[in-house]
This record gives sequence, structure tokens and C-alpha cells, in this order.
Amino acid sequence: NPFPANHPNKLHTEDYTSVWTQGDFWHKNLTVLAQRLFDLAGHDDFVLTNVVNNESTLLFCNYWFGTPSFWLDFTNLLKHLVDAYTDLSDNEKIPYMQDPNYSILEGVGFLPFILERVFSTFVFYKHYNIQPIPLPVNSVV
Repeated sequence: NPFPANHPNKLHTEDYTSVWTQGDFWHKNLTVLAQRLFDLAGHDDFVLTNVVNNESTLLFCNYWFGTPSFWLDFTNLLKHLVDAYTDLSDNEKIPYMQDPNYSILEGVGFLPFILERVFSTFVFYKHYNIQPIPLPVNSVV
């Protein structure tokens, strides 16, 4: 969503402290499940309850630009998280496949909601030189 402020379930930094507190509001236990994957992936230094997003680290949409080293760092984190999930036993995967209370699609499980928040978490913890480029609503097709 390139315009989260226009979304009916909008995330305002004054309403929620992070993508994770917003996620837990709409998808109960999202942060607990996500933290387990981060820990199993060897990224227990990413404490999701400590994330505080602002206009510089609250990222939605797919208009992201970065250096090759930035993308390598980010995709390595994603790979570690996916590998951690893949290594879970079938019984351990059950909570991730539960209904996340998402009315648009049934049966999606929690993984999409976890992975969509990884980017904001990554830039919060990695302290890259992030420069937001806000676009007016009428400039994007």
C-alpha cells in the first residue's frame, strides 16, 4: 500500500509504535510468532517489541531503492527467516498456518503478515542511511 494514510486500517505512528504493534492489533500473536522465527534464524538481536517506526522507517509498497550490499544484507535476513520456518516440524508450523483474522483472503496464515513487516524492522535495526521520498497521492498512478 503506497498510501497507508489513506487505508481504512491505516497505521499512524501516533496510533501504533511500530509495524508489529499494528500487526498484533489486527493479527493476534503475530509478533510472538515472528520473534520465534527471528530467534531461530539467528537474529535474536532483532527484538521486535523494541521496534519503533517513524516516517523514516515505516515502509509500505514496493518502491525501494538500495545499494547491492544493502540488498544482499536484506535478502540474507529473509533467507534466514524462510530457512528457520522450513526447518520447523509440521507441528511447529501449525501456529503459522492458523487464521490471522484477515477477511479478504482465507487460509493465508501468518507468514505474509510477518514477511511484509521485515523491511521496516530491518531498516530500524541496521541503521542504513535511509532517505524517504514521499510522493503526493496524485503523482502515482
